[in-house]
Amino acid sequence: MTPAPRTTDPRLSSAGGGAPAATAGTAALTQLLGDGEVVLLAFRPSGWFVLLVSWPVLAAALVISLAALAAGTYLNLEAPRHLLLVLCSAGAALRIIIACIQWMGRLYVLTNYRIMRVRGVLRVDAFQCPLRRIRGTVLTATFTERMLGLGSLFFEVADEQPAAAAWTYISRPAEIQETVNQAIRRSQ
Repeated sequence: MTPAPRTTDPRLSSAGGGAPAATAGTAALTQLLGDGEVVLLAFRPSGWFVLLVSWPVLAAALVISLAALAAGTYLNLEAPRHLLLVLCSAGAALRIIIACIQWMGRLYVLTNYRIMRVRGVLRVDAFQCPLRRIRGTVLTATFTERMLGLGSLFFEVADEQPAAAAWTYISRPAEIQETVNQAIRRSQ
């Protein structure tokens, strides 16, 4: 039987504000691990993920709601205003719920042999790559991510699209990049 996954750095095991690696899908990770494979990092994206992926819908709902209020105030249109406000609120709430489910279904894992990215709830999309195939890492951050202390880590993998191998919206991205780079150096 494969031993339970463990982390070597407890500070980074919950990077991203999620649950520690011991509770972040341990049963599923145990089934994925090979002999002698040890989990170095296992975490979810930052909790800011929910708002960052939802903001376009939230902004649209706000604009439509404000327009409905303005139309009701200045044009004396009362009938559809309340219904429109309820629909906008319901749409925004639904998008937040979907984003929470997406966040819960996303897991980033670094072992002593490979990196993994698992995402999805109903249709699971998993990416894994041996560390020896990774040529390097690139850390990027949009203006909003920098303001929140987040970043995205892209892996330069031989014969793969960089976007396929990415950890997005991660907390403490520089620390995580250094941990990944150390694991890559050790594997080669």
